[in-house]
Amino acid sequence: MKLLTCLLFAVLLLALPISASAQDEDNTKRGRMEEKLNTLREKTETRKATREAKVEDLKEQRAATATKMKEMRAENIKKYGLRMVEKFEAIILRLEKLITRIESLIRKLEKTEHDMTAATTEVDSAKTKLGQLKASLATLKNTIDGLAVSDNPKSQFATVRTDVENIINELKEIHRSLVHIITAFKKTPA
Repeated sequence: MKLLTCLLFAVLLLALPISASAQDEDNTKRGRMEEKLNTLREKTETRKATREAKVEDLKEQRAATATKMKEMRAENIKKYGLRMVEKFEAIILRLEKLITRIESLIRKLEKTEHDMTAATTEVDSAKTKLGQLKASLATLKNTIDGLAVSDNPKSQFATVRTDVENIINELKEIHRSLVHIITAFKKTPA
């Protein structure tokens, strides 16, 4: 029995260091696993932070682009309006020259004792319409100047477009009446 006890005691003594070393190995494995887990967590946190930073940068870029586009739209609308105003001013000058030529022709025909009262009234109405057109053109210029400070250039452009269309229609009407006067001259005997 002594021998058996000694053997058991020896086995226990030998088993203790083995189990202690196994526990040390388990602890080191756990430590390494925890370190890996911590590094993975840190990496995911840094990725998340960089992703959020990129998202914020993209939002800022979008906002900057939106304001830039808004400014560009307003500038394009202003350029369009100013081009149209220049064209209208040139057309008005041509119509004024035509009116003066027609008036001089009326004066010449009146000297030859032709009845020019209808032509004179039509020329006078064309002059008044042209004066009204100049006033609406000045209003259009003010509207275009207001585009630079407007918050919604799109709605302003709609008003500019309708003003331009109205002016075009008025110009066509004045031109038609002047053409009508000229054709009436051609029908009068010399």
